[in-house]
Amino acid sequence: METIESRLPGLQSLLEALSRSTWGLKTDLARKIYLGAIRPALAYGAIAWYPLDQAKKSIIATLEKWQGKFLRGVLGAYKATATSALEIESYTEPLDLYIHRQALIGVKTQSIKQKDALLELEAKIEGKAKRIKRRAI
Repeated sequence: METIESRLPGLQSLLEALSRSTWGLKTDLARKIYLGAIRPALAYGAIAWYPLDQAKKSIIATLEKWQGKFLRGVLGAYKATATSALEIESYTEPLDLYIHRQALIGVKTQSIKQKDALLELEAKIEGKAKRIKRRAI
């Protein structure tokens, strides 16, 4: 978490520099950059820490705070604007729901890979068993 938090101010300043109101990117392009590059960085590793208990809920709160900062930069909103209002205005899914979905996708992908690896291992064992059985005959 500390590694992510140390990198986020730099990402925020870059996004704000790109989306300045006078000469920067339009809001929809800045939003696409946020959703495509920065938001996945916020949710990175969610499969490892997502099953939330009380101690881990502070991680989500911290990440939601950062999402608000990024969305304020994208939309050019005031600092006092609520994150939920920014999410509605920018058509952005709340971060806790996004992280939950990413963790579920990660678990599903991992279980499919494990299943494939087990089937491959089973096939190898079966092949070796057949070869050993042929030698014995």
